[in-house]
Amino acid sequence: MDKETQNTALRTVIITIFLTGFVAAIYGFGIYLFSVILTDMKDDIGFSYTEAGFITGLAQISFLVFALCGGVISAKIGGGKTLIGSVFFSGIILLSIGHMNSIYTIGAALVMLGGMAASGYVPIVDILSRFINYQSRGKVMGLISSGTSYGVFLNGIIVPAFILDDGWREIWSVVGIITIIWVVGAFIIFYRFGIFDKNTVGYESSNEPKKQSIENGNVFSWSLVLICTLTFLNGFCVMPFQNFLAPFLREELGYTVTSASQVWSVIGFSGMMAGFLVGALADRIGTRSTLIMTYAFLAASSMLVLWHPSTGVMWLAAILFAFAFYPIFGLVPSYISKRYSAKRATTIFAIANVTLGIGGMVGNTAGGWLKTFTGTFSWVYVGVAIAALLACIITIALQPESQPERIEERSPEIDVAAS
Repeated sequence: MDKETQNTALRTVIITIFLTGFVAAIYGFGIYLFSVILTDMKDDIGFSYTEAGFITGLAQISFLVFALCGGVISAKIGGGKTLIGSVFFSGIILLSIGHMNSIYTIGAALVMLGGMAASGYVPIVDILSRFINYQSRGKVMGLISSGTSYGVFLNGIIVPAFILDDGWREIWSVVGIITIIWVVGAFIIFYRFGIFDKNTVGYESSNEPKKQSIENGNVFSWSLVLICTLTFLNGFCVMPFQNFLAPFLREELGYTVTSASQVWSVIGFSGMMAGFLVGALADRIGTRSTLIMTYAFLAASSMLVLWHPSTGVMWLAAILFAFAFYPIFGLVPSYISKRYSAKRATTIFAIANVTLGIGGMVGNTAGGWLKTFTGTFSWVYVGVAIAALLACIITIALQPESQPERIEERSPEIDVAAS
């Protein structure tokens, strides 16, 4: 391995680490932290699960609005600047929640966090397309998408200690400080690597497939319809699964705060490995086959939650969910980055995130309503299992991502005309 190759590999590792940390902050320390301590905040401030479901639904609306904004802003000023700004503002919001005393102000803060999560996640595809080699994008994006797991894992460690001692307010301050420190470090690294220059390409791109020829220059295609349908189902499935898991464990199944947090820690710990392993598998067998596997895991996890005969089975459900949830959010952008050029990939991923937000909004709102109407969270997990199986079927119709050797067989005239 020559020195240039070693430098490229080292840069890839460093970028991946910082992007993974960003995802941990904007997701793991955001709406998912709210889900873990929802019961304690509700008991302290006083609000209903219908209100909680409505807030998380609004957060998803904010997500879809800022997904479009993030795509537009990223195209104008670059993905690096958009990402840094979004995560820094997230850190400020996290710090402020611990000082709020009204569910309405907390709800507004959570809605803004949902927006920052979208505007921070969309530009990652731009950075991925410009600084990560084609052959490694499945593994890298799989690890980045697992960033939430690191946040969730830390939640499982931090929450019991603070809930029993200082209360839920201190938790928000701690994660806010961690986020801001991480942003400062990333700013220095991104500046040195030239990530803030939106025209920089940080790797040799001679073998990069000419992806613009795939859809004949038309962004709005059948492939986009399928991608958006899948991202809608992604939001519809995983958002309510996570948001209502802790209340389901503690209020309906009788788990203590420590036991419920352990289940979250299992999800987080498993997710640390899940994204990379499943992403590496996708680089070998293709994204479609891997997506089908993850949706099957999600359906199985939902059924085990409903069965819940023992803590061991619940831990198995947590592991299966981790191997579905974290990879799903990496496989879709990895697929997009392999089929489209950097500019088009960012636009398409922004559109896909809108449908992801709509799916999450529908899932969260419906989940809160179902709990209020039926008195149980069980129907939420029935719906998740059915939707996950539907996603398996839809994925079969998804076109395989482009292969370099196949694209290179096209004539130069076709490639130029298509581009």
